[in-house]
Amino acid sequence: MKKIIFTLVVLSLISFTTFAQDNWNTLKSETGKFEAAITGTISEQSADKEKSSSFKITFDTNNMYYLISSTEHKTELESDIDELLDVSISTFSEQVKGAVSNRKEVFLENAKGLYAEMDMTEMGFKLEYYVFMHDVYQYQVVVYAAYDSYDATVANRFFKSFKVLE
Repeated sequence: MKKIIFTLVVLSLISFTTFAQDNWNTLKSETGKFEAAITGTISEQSADKEKSSSFKITFDTNNMYYLISSTEHKTELESDIDELLDVSISTFSEQVKGAVSNRKEVFLENAKGLYAEMDMTEMGFKLEYYVFMHDVYQYQVVVYAAYDSYDATVANRFFKSFKVLE
């Protein structure tokens, strides 16, 4: 029993060390109204349209890819929040040709959301996707990687670092 506990402690320390060694820093985006842990060089894109404006960051490290997208809806939302969240998952899974294998309702502080795990078998990737609605903002938080490169511990730490700014 002591060997098992020792092994688990060592494995968790190795995972934490890996996350810490990658020099993760907190990014606070006033434009996107969010905060999250990031590492390496990020790519930013923004678009301003009549009905919405969006801000997106992407980065990658250790063969894992990360995306955070924030969309401010400038017009009255035509659908209810549940429908918008459903449409977001459906549209995203179609775009990446992913099959939703797990889906559940989630909450982040006072933001309602949905979680979906997707298998992109054609490309050999696993993808985890969160979408949240808070006021007029819609957030998408995504991690994906090849099945053999996907590190659930690092992905979970990234997801837990995501916060909506008021």
